[in-house]
Amino acid sequence: MKGFKPIVNAESKVLILGTFPSKDSLKVNQYYANATNLFWPLVFAVLEGLDDEAAAKRWNAVTSYKEKTKFALKHGAALWDVLRSCERKTSADRDILKSKANSFSRFYAKYPKIKAVAFNGGGKKKNPRKLSAAGLYKSHIGLDDDHTFFTLYSSSSEDRNKLDYDSLFLKKYDDWKAMRAFL
Repeated sequence: MKGFKPIVNAESKVLILGTFPSKDSLKVNQYYANATNLFWPLVFAVLEGLDDEAAAKRWNAVTSYKEKTKFALKHGAALWDVLRSCERKTSADRDILKSKANSFSRFYAKYPKIKAVAFNGGGKKKNPRKLSAAGLYKSHIGLDDDHTFFTLYSSSSEDRNKLDYDSLFLKKYDDWKAMRAFL
């Protein structure tokens, strides 16, 4: 399977990295297309500085993919995945096999305003899960001194049973708003 091209422009300052598109995303050729993923509501809420889950979900429901990507770019956020290709039977990161990373040295040279990299998932500890955005980046590319790296709680709703949905959104929102310091 092959991943997507980055969504980025010359003014991008923060790169949000996932691992690899889900099956739902690959079907429709859109980042974070799974209806239960909180990525787009979180992006809206964080970039607008609005901790209103209902408003974020309404925006997500009525906004086209093209408008969502324009919104992210307008606010200085870029999107991409660590992997350019892999094998995987499900959409779960834990099922990733034969992974090949994107070329980040060329990417950073082309977009020098990007100074912060936010990993969408990987755990909040020093050693991220190996098959997460943070873990795969660390093992395939390695961290450098030119960028600030930080791990966000995953936007996936896979952990939705751990807390009620509203609390989960707000917990993630509180974590994700760290991006604003770099925009």
